[in-house]
Amino acid sequence: MALSLNGKRKNLTKNDFINFASNISLSKGLALRLMIEINIKLNNCYESFINNSLISNELRKKLSKFIDDRLSQMSF
Repeated sequence: MALSLNGKRKNLTKNDFINFASNISLSKGLALRLMIEINIKLNNCYESFINNSLISNELRKKLSKFIDDRLSQMSF
């Protein structure tokens, strides 16, 4: 993210996004549904983007692990 969220730029959790949603007047339920939808869509497409990229196999593995780690922080 380009801007800080809930005073943080790293190690964001789903609670940080829920707090942000409440600050912009979104209900917690809507925020959770949106986060689930984004998580599902990312899980379905990011590997094909990485596999079709021109980066080395080692970087592909590192990038996949990085994205998996980040998505697991947001899992429900």
